[in-house]
Amino acid sequence: MLKVLNIIACCVLFFYSWTLAQPKAEKGILDLRAWDFSQNGAVDLDGEWQFFYHDFLSAAQLDSLSSPVYLKVPSASWEEIGSWQEQKINGHGYATYYLKVLLPTNLPSMLSIKTLDQSSAFKVLVNTKEVISLGRIGKSAEQMFPNPGTAIGHFEPHDDTLNIVIHISNFYHRKGGLWYSMQLGTPEQVLQIRDKNLSIALFLSGSLWLMFLYHLFLFLIRKKENSVLFFALLCLIVPVRVLSTSENYIVNLMPFISWDWKYRFEYISFFLIPPFLYSFLQAVFPQDIPRIVTRFFYFVAILFSIIALFTMANFFTYLLLPYYGVGFIAIIFASYGLFKALIYRREGARLFISGILFLIFTVINDILYSSLIINTTYLIPWGFFIFFFSQAALLSMRFSNAFVQVEKLSEELKKYNENLESLVEERTNNLQQTVQVIEKQKNEIEHKNKEITASITYAKRIQSAILSKVANVQQNLVESFIFFQPRDIVSGDFYWFAQKTDYGENKLIVVVADCTGHGVPGAFMSMIGDSLLNQIVHDREIHQPDLILYEMNKGVRRLLNQQHTQNRDGMHMGIVAIDFNAHTMVYAGAKSPLIYFQNQQFTEIKGERTSIGGILDNKHQYKNFENHTIYLPSLNGQPQNKTMFYLFTDGYTDQFGGKEGRRFSKIRMRELLYEIHQLPLHEQKKILEQNLVNWMRANSGRQIDDILVVGIKI
Repeated sequence: MLKVLNIIACCVLFFYSWTLAQPKAEKGILDLRAWDFSQNGAVDLDGEWQFFYHDFLSAAQLDSLSSPVYLKVPSASWEEIGSWQEQKINGHGYATYYLKVLLPTNLPSMLSIKTLDQSSAFKVLVNTKEVISLGRIGKSAEQMFPNPGTAIGHFEPHDDTLNIVIHISNFYHRKGGLWYSMQLGTPEQVLQIRDKNLSIALFLSGSLWLMFLYHLFLFLIRKKENSVLFFALLCLIVPVRVLSTSENYIVNLMPFISWDWKYRFEYISFFLIPPFLYSFLQAVFPQDIPRIVTRFFYFVAILFSIIALFTMANFFTYLLLPYYGVGFIAIIFASYGLFKALIYRREGARLFISGILFLIFTVINDILYSSLIINTTYLIPWGFFIFFFSQAALLSMRFSNAFVQVEKLSEELKKYNENLESLVEERTNNLQQTVQVIEKQKNEIEHKNKEITASITYAKRIQSAILSKVANVQQNLVESFIFFQPRDIVSGDFYWFAQKTDYGENKLIVVVADCTGHGVPGAFMSMIGDSLLNQIVHDREIHQPDLILYEMNKGVRRLLNQQHTQNRDGMHMGIVAIDFNAHTMVYAGAKSPLIYFQNQQFTEIKGERTSIGGILDNKHQYKNFENHTIYLPSLNGQPQNKTMFYLFTDGYTDQFGGKEGRRFSKIRMRELLYEIHQLPLHEQKKILEQNLVNWMRANSGRQIDDILVVGIKI
């Protein structure tokens, strides 16, 4: 299929590239004395024409000029001469073109001249006789009137020389002059050229519109196939471009159309082709064609189309050059994506790329031809014909592959059905054996789970018996609460309480700790912490918070042999010692903060950044902790000035929840404690509990860590 496509493309190029070498006009004279119209056909009146700007002159007046000026025909604009009579000229104005044609002796009895609408109104005189008039020429925009179309003029040559004079005026387009080649030949030859161009244009347009209807119905049946929709849109837009440029046939279809609207159809159809084509490529190769510039292409195309729709040709024809840049960007991105598709061997990539490369070639040709840089013809219709042919071949390949796959699956299904009964019986037996194994494993797991749960539940009893009783705490601290919510049955968070009245002291020591891990590992660490606190506070009578933390650090590292085992387990701990004799409370912390309120003033002490236990480097061996002393006015005859303080672990602040699934955070914790610190203690606890439930419910509702909050008012 790829070879067939290449053969067709080569034939099209050969057909349009091969032409008989034709004579060119030099210094305003075209010598056709050796040209045989009956053998060679019509001839293009191309070459150097005599040119006179800003006046309508006759052949005799032009022959009398001493220093004639010559201009190549066809050309992009008469601006190519640069200046006229020391003044720079632009695309607007009026001028005279003159060509002397030397005819052969075997002259036909009738000759004809064919031309498209030059810019933008003109009349052709042959030997002073007017043979063609398209539009109304004038020396100002008010006097002239442009008219689109194709014009053919017939005349009888009476001698061996033709003096062809063209009066042309332009005040409606950005470029003025003779844009297109004109053909001279017999009436039959000239009409044959027009009919051939029209036949090709109508054939291509009709084929594309049929393709449009076909693919539109395909899309309506299966709307998920975006490639079919964009392909249908291309088939709709391209014929408009073809009929607007090939023999201006759109004027015959719509005789009422004006010169401005003819060019609007031509330009708008051109603006819409690149985004539709790029979207089609993107739909066919979604993994390879970049999507980042699609919106940009559509924005520029729609913007330029709106400008062309609501402005005059004097303005919107200037959009052509910047849009070439947009088309060039589209070609770069499309080429990049197609190269990726070829590298990754996407289905049909080679066939598709062959068609698209030929289309890109024709687009470049039309850009250069419409800019009058090269003198070929419009090839985009043929580019789309080859492109559509490749697309049809690609669809055929995909349908063929799908059919082969269906046949293969049908054969497999037939074989499968033949052995279905034995296969079902075999798999049923295997399934029953598997179910029995799973059931046995399930029973074993349930039994082991019950044993483990029973052991952990018993461990909870031991942990609860060892930890301080809430009632004992509240007996000495009437205004207090403990919000304690383990994640599992047992907890790695624990609180500890001691009252010291020996040797004239009157102190209460409150400890809140968060051990490494949670569940059973955390519970083991909490037992170590409780045991060490009893030894340090009760046996060794160390009551200062900083010294308690120092000894706890040494004790944990000693018991876990962390100096040699590289064990990193430990705990965070906050300690408050309330001295009723000194009317103070002393706080020290290891990665555990203290928040307190006095006279509605918020204060937070973050404690040291060193934890209890873990591996220490040589710079931080057994670091000392710092005491922070807080005066308690309520213990010194000012009962109205009570102090509200809180110790808590990170389980509450680290809990995920809320609408966005984020952590509760320390900031929200501070705000919450500030809102509730003046309420009764039992209400504060309820609010903390309910707030946590609401926060977790908005997300997964799963608790991620042990939670402990202790609040005391003195």
